[in-house]
Amino acid sequence: MPTLSMGVSFNHTASVIVPLVGGLLWANFGYGAAFYGGAVLVGISALIATKVPVHKPKVAQEAA
Repeated sequence: MPTLSMGVSFNHTASVIVPLVGGLLWANFGYGAAFYGGAVLVGISALIATKVPVHKPKVAQEAA
């Protein structure tokens, strides 16, 4: 079961690695590569977000 501390750890890891990789892409291949790489990451994140389960709230039965 995921925990808040695990989420914070993953977020911190990504916030350190992604700018580093983006900077290397920019320095070696130009700004276009960095922005295309970012677009790919956004697409992957959107696909993964669709897999998050959604719990619908229970609706109370109205008394007839």
